[in-house]
Amino acid sequence: MATIYDFKALRNNGQELDFAEFKGKVLMIVNTASKCVLPPWLRPSRSMRR
Repeated sequence: MATIYDFKALRNNGQELDFAEFKGKVLMIVNTASKCVLPPWLRPSRSMRR
């Protein structure tokens, strides 16, 4: 059975993201549109990326 660590995705800048890089770390995956304004309930999570 595949896990999240078996997948790769493209970042907004076109670079590949290999989820295997995050093995052993806590992940928070949020499905949002990349070119839209974040709704108020997601704005606090934006600060977590900094």
